[in-house]
Amino acid sequence: MVVLQAIRKALKGQAKRIMLHLGTNASVEMIEMKLEDAFGNIASRDSILSYFFLAEQKETESIAEWGLRLEEMLLQARRKTAINASEKEDILKRKF
Repeated sequence: MVVLQAIRKALKGQAKRIMLHLGTNASVEMIEMKLEDAFGNIASRDSILSYFFLAEQKETESIAEWGLRLEEMLLQARRKTAINASEKEDILKRKF
């Protein structure tokens, strides 16, 4: 409840207007999805997956940082595709 109140107070402008349309019963997940739809990555599913499969570890990047970056890319692709949780884990394992 406190998190929702903090989110509502922090949003301004268009984000605030989007929040108002969700109503007072909106969960954090609902807010996140709505804001991601409005302001998130507009790349296509194919380009996000392509970017994921072509990604390489940077010289200055630890394995943990690289893993987190890969997981974030796959999360973005998952929002636009029907990749389920087990497929996500398999794809990450193959990439490593």
